[in-house]
Amino acid sequence: MGNKKISAPNWNKISRGEYEEKRKQDLNQIEKAIPKTEPKKIGGVIQTPVEKERKQKKEIRKHMMKMHEDALTKILGLDNPEPEMCQACFQVLQGDVFVSSSWPNLYLCRKCYQSLDRCSNCSRPVKRPIKGVTTQYCEYCKSGKECTSCGKEIVPKYGKRISGIRGFYCEDCITDAVRCYYCGVPVVKNALKIGENEVMCKECLLQGILKNEQANDILNSVRKSLNDNFKIRSSKRIKTGVAPIDDIIDEENNFNYRVIEKEQGIYIIAALGMPVIEFKGMAAQEFARDYIKSKLGSLQPDEIYHGFGKFIRYNYLKISGYLDDAHVLKKHHEYKKEFQHFIKLDNKLGFSKVITTINKGKMPLMV
Repeated sequence: MGNKKISAPNWNKISRGEYEEKRKQDLNQIEKAIPKTEPKKIGGVIQTPVEKERKQKKEIRKHMMKMHEDALTKILGLDNPEPEMCQACFQVLQGDVFVSSSWPNLYLCRKCYQSLDRCSNCSRPVKRPIKGVTTQYCEYCKSGKECTSCGKEIVPKYGKRISGIRGFYCEDCITDAVRCYYCGVPVVKNALKIGENEVMCKECLLQGILKNEQANDILNSVRKSLNDNFKIRSSKRIKTGVAPIDDIIDEENNFNYRVIEKEQGIYIIAALGMPVIEFKGMAAQEFARDYIKSKLGSLQPDEIYHGFGKFIRYNYLKISGYLDDAHVLKKHHEYKKEFQHFIKLDNKLGFSKVITTINKGKMPLMV
């Protein structure tokens, strides 16, 4: 492209609007940088190979967009788990940070979390909503010329969406492609086999637990967070690991993990590819359940201990920024009565009073 210079902007010095303007300028620059092809004389008529020039523009535009995508990935910290900037307004994050478990490493400030439109199909945040339009679609679900799964060109009006599942697909992928075990999207390429008949897609792969070391690191981070924020410590040694999904799920267990309790400790075995946020919440729940059981012994039924575990899991998700996941957990029917009991205790007595009473070996009561 000669001396034409297209570069990612210095993010710290410009706003989102200025960045969008920069990107438009780069696109226009590319259009001008395309070398004009010489007209050809065919059958006595001079014709310009428009199609070839169009393909050239499309290819260069594709490379330019990839360059910007790579630059943004690095600048916004999407390849780094430490949140630095809100990926909606692109301002430096200060105060509360909210996280979307359905979008890898999407960190939002409070204002954007509360104001972002949601995709009408999959409920993910819509980064660039269309003004004046009621039905909004995220970058995955919006109409496109390519199938999200196989990448083949499709006519937008013939493309289809699957309710509650991200993406815009061709008919063949919807009817014939194998589905991701964790999120349900049709998978044709970039799939990881996690069981005899199960696969997971690339996006779930980015959010999943694949190694024992990874599971141990997450377990330790949850342990530290519960101790720092809630003064909750497990009385037993808790270990973890990863196993193929076929070894975890059977007729007696339909969860993505298995908990084995022994005298010397508790073993949490996660299914290969289990979403990190699901593992974090489950670990918090098991830590809390063991904690209250060690304080109250056999004074209360197991349902109370499970309800307390769910209560702590709910609070852990909230302080970690996973408000959507906390909201979903609150609606789950499992141990709902016991969970609601601790919610009421929290509202009536205060969280610190609830924990202090349990530390004394007593069950907090409504007064």
